[in-house]
Amino acid sequence: MAERNVAALAILDDFSRQPGVSASVMANLRSILDQSPLLNRQFNQAARLGHLRGFAVLADPNAGGTFHPADKRIHLSVISLTTPGTDEFESGEPTFVLGHELQHAFNADAQARSSREFDRAIQGIAESPAPIHDYTGVLEMRLGDNRQDEAAAEIAGWNALVSAVKTRLPEATLEDVIEAARYRAEDFLDAAESARDADKTLAANLHLNADLTLTPTPQNLEAMGQNYFDKDPDDTNLGFRGNSDYANYYAAYAVGRIVALETHYSRHLGERASRIAIDMERLGLSERLLEENGLHLGSAIRRMPYLDLSHASTARRHFDHTYESHEYRPLAPHSDEALQHERETLHPMSPAEGAVVRDIAAYVDRMLQADATGDDATFREMTRALADLPAGRASTARAKADVDAQELLTVQRLREERRAQQTEDLAPPVAAKFLR
Repeated sequence: MAERNVAALAILDDFSRQPGVSASVMANLRSILDQSPLLNRQFNQAARLGHLRGFAVLADPNAGGTFHPADKRIHLSVISLTTPGTDEFESGEPTFVLGHELQHAFNADAQARSSREFDRAIQGIAESPAPIHDYTGVLEMRLGDNRQDEAAAEIAGWNALVSAVKTRLPEATLEDVIEAARYRAEDFLDAAESARDADKTLAANLHLNADLTLTPTPQNLEAMGQNYFDKDPDDTNLGFRGNSDYANYYAAYAVGRIVALETHYSRHLGERASRIAIDMERLGLSERLLEENGLHLGSAIRRMPYLDLSHASTARRHFDHTYESHEYRPLAPHSDEALQHERETLHPMSPAEGAVVRDIAAYVDRMLQADATGDDATFREMTRALADLPAGRASTARAKADVDAQELLTVQRLREERRAQQTEDLAPPVAAKFLR
């Protein structure tokens, strides 16, 4: 049996006490750790460094395994750790999955930093005086970090599997690795070859080492981004309804953050209508899939209009809060609500308005590039240019007028409170309520 440190043993002991975890499940879990020296080392390291604090039973039927950054637990499928009948335990699938999820645990700190940077970028755009707040660039960067995380996890899963196969068969071939976890291996093979029973070949965009492992080089990470993260929803089957791809799965949370922070930080500008804009087509996003994954728009928001920049017409649409229902409910075309919504927010933009939006989007893209490269001079130049556009000057003027009006209302309120207090001082104290 492979050695495990105190922290790793405590994690296994805790998992063994959870409902639904049988002695045979624990025996199988320990066996996959013993059979893959690489996987066992990573498990020990993750436990010792605090990247992993426990295992839990997987409840999501649309996932093979999950890692939860909030409590640093990996949720494992008990079914994949169960030996069916008298058959031999198939360890390839759970070996790959555990290697994949452990990499997410190692990546969690970097992903948390990315999330904080995403929030700061949203705040910068939300506080901008520009009449249109284009979040396409910041969403693209955040989804890019998610893509990198998933690609690295896939490579880690492959290497854990190779370690197990080569422990059992030191002279193992690529075909031996594929046979150990055929379903997981499909993402690493040429599409034309993956449907055949023989002569499996590695995907042309991957570079395999002589020992059959994959190094997470930029080229291999990009390859697994293409082969895994970029797959169509029908091939990925993620999310609450099992119909989502990775982009829409991760973007559901990201879009919710945009709505919540846009609402919070832009409130002082006095804008009544949403100015959120996203190029949905460029990012591969679907309003239906986002809402079926569950959009959380904040505690007080049920619906948020936004501009879809995918087409020249720059269509006005809306997001609904669906975090509890996971239901996509577009407005009925001829309902009173739809007609009112059409009059207020869904009218198509004029060519002139569309030109303004695209002009602003170009400035915002340059701002994001400057921010990413640390080019402060260009960032300030683009900020001034945005504010100096006709729409920006008008928005600034409106914001100043709103602030002036708010200050006047505050003064009036203070005066009224002072007069009310003076009147209250003259009145008798309120009697205590007393019941015999």
